[in-house]
Amino acid sequence: MLDQHGAKSKYLLFAPLYLLLYWLVNPVTIVTTFWAAVKTILGRGSGTWVSPERKQLL
Repeated sequence: MLDQHGAKSKYLLFAPLYLLLYWLVNPVTIVTTFWAAVKTILGRGSGTWVSPERKQLL
């Protein structure tokens, strides 16, 4: 708070917003990844990578 006459105090307003967004986005990514993994384990998803066909360069 004493650095540069309180110039860093604006970050005190941003910190709760950042934490809120972090705690909202993190569970969403975990749930979506979890369902994709469950589908792959149950055999409904494709877990094998297939190489695309390559064109011959002249």
